[in-house]
Amino acid sequence: MTVRKTTINLEYNETDVTKNISPYLLNFSYTDNSSGQADDIQLQLEDRNHLWESDWLPEKGDAIIASIVAENAGQTTELPCGLFDVDEVTIAGPPSTITIKGVSAAMATALRGEQNTKAWENIKLKAIAAELAKKAEMEMEYLAKYNPAYKRRDQTDQSDLAFLLDLCDKAGLELKITDDTIVIFDEEEMETNPSVGTYERGVSNILSYSFDSKSRDIYRACVIQYKDPQTSQMFKYVYEPPNAPDTGQLLKINERVDSAEEGKVLARKRLREKNLKENMARMTFVGETKLVAGVNIDIKGFGSFDGKYYITQAQHNYSSSGYAVDVEMHKTLGSYYINMVASSVKSTKKARTKKGRKKNGTK
Repeated sequence: MTVRKTTINLEYNETDVTKNISPYLLNFSYTDNSSGQADDIQLQLEDRNHLWESDWLPEKGDAIIASIVAENAGQTTELPCGLFDVDEVTIAGPPSTITIKGVSAAMATALRGEQNTKAWENIKLKAIAAELAKKAEMEMEYLAKYNPAYKRRDQTDQSDLAFLLDLCDKAGLELKITDDTIVIFDEEEMETNPSVGTYERGVSNILSYSFDSKSRDIYRACVIQYKDPQTSQMFKYVYEPPNAPDTGQLLKINERVDSAEEGKVLARKRLREKNLKENMARMTFVGETKLVAGVNIDIKGFGSFDGKYYITQAQHNYSSSGYAVDVEMHKTLGSYYINMVASSVKSTKKARTKKGRKKNGTK
């Protein structure tokens, strides 16, 4: 079922300008990322009278609130895109046009500003995130079950955002900033959510598609070694997912970890990052506001490529030719929590001899 009518609602510096801009609007796009990157919008406007490049020229830092309203068979749905700061302005021609790009306003806050140094002691990740959010005058949503505890973490000449991103990465969690809110979540948990819809070739409004399945850089297990800085004990963890192939490469991780628990989590995280690229897909659909980053959809009619997919990026595009959504996604991997530790080996200072290394399998 196609979208019969689409409206782009816009507020500019707290003033509704939807009707004023509508006659000039050529294209609108909203890119929604599940994590790691800032969301953005782009507006391309007709400017044959050269109004936008002079009297109406937007200033960097101006605030834009955007939403997409779509009508289907008498039903109206709305996708709030969020609050954005004008980041870039480009004029081009002929014919004369102006393109206004905005980035998620929260990304321009003090959270990613000055470099800070601080020692965090006897605290959990959720509490650190809450404190940093409050400092930046933002809200915080912690949607993950896992909430690691730290005896000590040092923030050394890092912005608050960079420090928090690093903590989340080591904890196997994702971070997204939207509408003055820090959202921390577990992508693996999100993949267990019900799909928002089923899309079948020949039945659904699929405009284009491409699937990519590969075996290169796909791994059957991950090994990480960790040396306790306090006791000098050496730990080795081998993590193998429950649906691992019988053959394949072994992913070796040499990143520093500060605890045995962090080592386990990091092994699972790094293995997932590699293996989720085994089955990737890009599709373009007739516009639907429910197709956003962080949701799952079911794909049918493509043989071996059928299955449940997790959307990592959704770009909503509106122009005179209609409303469409380009999505990037990967096939869900299933649980990586089972069999977290396949082996654990300890060695003492005394055992760190050539013979001991051979015995423990370390180099």
